Amino acid sequence: MTFLNIRNLRVRFMSQSGVIHALNSIDFSIDAGESCALVGESGCGKSVLGMAIIRLLPSNAVIDGEIRFREKNMAEMSEKDMQEIRGKEIAMIPQNSAMALNPVMTIGSQITETILLHRKVSHRESTERAIELLKSLGFQEPEKAMDRYPHEFSGGMRERVLIAMSLACSPVCIIADEPTAGLDLIIRNQTIVLLKEQSKEKTLLLITHDLGCAYRLCNWITVMYAGEIIESGPTKEVLSHPFHPYTIGLLASIPSAGLHPISGMSPSPSNFPAGCRFAERCKSPLIRCQKEHPSLVLIDGVRKVRCFYYDRT
Repeated sequence: MTFLNIRNLRVRFMSQSGVIHALNSIDFSIDAGESCALVGESGCGKSVLGMAIIRLLPSNAVIDGEIRFREKNMAEMSEKDMQEIRGKEIAMIPQNSAMALNPVMTIGSQITETILLHRKVSHRESTERAIELLKSLGFQEPEKAMDRYPHEFSGGMRERVLIAMSLACSPVCIIADEPTAGLDLIIRNQTIVLLKEQSKEKTLLLITHDLGCAYRLCNWITVMYAGEIIESGPTKEVLSHPFHPYTIGLLASIPSAGLHPISGMSPSPSNFPAGCRFAERCKSPLIRCQKEHPSLVLIDGVRKVRCFYYDRT
């Protein structure tokens, strides 16, 4: 069953210097219980897509298109209706735990606040739920942890607090934005294991530049570049046999492949080229790549790619 269905989504930011085209014609869907990773370089639009889904973009953002959650178009919902979904049915684990947590509130207060906002329970029941969550996430003394402040924890433990807050109301969908960024290898692996355990039987949208994290957590992967989707398919297939030149370059740039960076820079979102947005960085561009913009085409009935090497129409 299609759980989240996005059609022709465009996001623009109005600024004094002009219009920033953050997302362009995004078509994207997730089935109930599926785990999908959005990957790509910083600035490609993956975090903007996550924020657009739960309508937390800044006031200068203009959203066009459909974002259907269980057949309801969230792009047209009132803020009051969105508050019923946000946190309760779709929860987000934001990136940068140091910025996401309130430094003057105990972590217990921040978790119980989330529960009391969406559930008709007593303060005692919300406290018991918060303690239970912290215990399940590896806090040795969860009762004492409830009375401590964010700065008293390491980055890895603060990430666990954010996971606890996202799970507080038992949402059916979790959007995790760069959950392993800035963590050392041991804490990163622990966080991945926790997310895998806690997202069982839920729908997971993972936003990451960490391909290893995507491989371990998600059965589907969507690669983004310059505000659009350029490749998607089953994770193991895409990572073992990528189609798009950008995906090939992305895989070659990871440490285990020898750290071979992609030459050049992504185009400016205020002035995208008329042709393929990756053409200037591509090692084997066709003549038409400079003038025509490729469509996202279906390959083998499952995978999709935005490249003229696969679209000969």
